[in-house]
Amino acid sequence: MGPVRSRTTSSLYDGSCCPYHHPWHVAAWLPGDGGGFELSGASPARIGNLESPSRIEERRAIEELIKGAASTVLDPASTARALLVEFGSFASVLAGSSARLRRVGADDAVINAIGWCRSAVALSLRGAAADRPIIGTSSALLTYLKFQMGFETRERVRALYLNAKHELLADEEMAVGTVDAAPFYNREIVGRAIELGATSIIVAHNHPSGDPSPSQEDIMCTHRLSDLCSQLGMVLIDHVIVGSRKAVSLRAAGNL
Repeated sequence: MGPVRSRTTSSLYDGSCCPYHHPWHVAAWLPGDGGGFELSGASPARIGNLESPSRIEERRAIEELIKGAASTVLDPASTARALLVEFGSFASVLAGSSARLRRVGADDAVINAIGWCRSAVALSLRGAAADRPIIGTSSALLTYLKFQMGFETRERVRALYLNAKHELLADEEMAVGTVDAAPFYNREIVGRAIELGATSIIVAHNHPSGDPSPSQEDIMCTHRLSDLCSQLGMVLIDHVIVGSRKAVSLRAAGNL
């Protein structure tokens, strides 16, 4: 199983060329859907009954995490409750940004502990997805992508590279977007596949609004990347769009 690496590009599309001009263009932009900012006045997540058995279990788990983090938080129970109200679920807490966690009452020790938990869960889910050849977009892979990307507040583009045996060579974040859009770099995605000797690719990006329905631009970008892969003897297995609760496979939807 290959390493998780960040290949985020610091220079995004600068408007000097049409973003849909050629498959080797600098970047095509996937339109945003309103996600991105984490405002101090943002409304707390809707989580239903805080006293339901599942919420009590999640709150206790967060409380124990705080207690075990050598934290300076004086009231772990109240802070755990505040985190659950703010984020809506334990999974969302694990995906929370440092600024937002700190705003609710987490200190550096708690934030670090949450980061370690997130990494451990992601590695476990990725291992479950990669412990056998990835043929198509498996349920285990979709679960991993939902955890890794489903709670992000900015759009991100990720690529998974496979060898001829459909084994995972690398899992890399290729770009981070803005409030409005995410850059989709065909050249970087395919160029990295050539560097790795990959024969097939799965790409994914998230919709911070939570709705993973593909836009026309999503579909167009997918077709261009698929065409480019075909020209170079590779296969684009799928493009997965990740929402907060589910993920959509463009191949399963008939768009690839």
